[in-house]
Amino acid sequence: MAPDGTEALFGIAQLTTLKRRQLPPVRLPGLDAGAIYRLALAGPKPPPVRFLTPGAQALVERTLTAPGAVLMEAGLQTPTLPPETVLLIHLQKV
Repeated sequence: MAPDGTEALFGIAQLTTLKRRQLPPVRLPGLDAGAIYRLALAGPKPPPVRFLTPGAQALVERTLTAPGAVLMEAGLQTPTLPPETVLLIHLQKV
């Protein structure tokens, strides 16, 4: 999180092969609950995966916006990644 709270970078790592097709949503702590954030991938797109929810597919394909309260409490549905893959997500307060 930037010191002024205007942006953040979150990393989501997949270390091993999963037995489940879908992980629970990842909560993003430390955001401003009353703010809206723009979310975009930082860095390369992840390798193609077979199991994407509509929300995870949207994150991979374009920029999204979401309230800070939702990202902190309900979380963000991320794609199921291949082992040893990291997904970097840049959030910017709008």
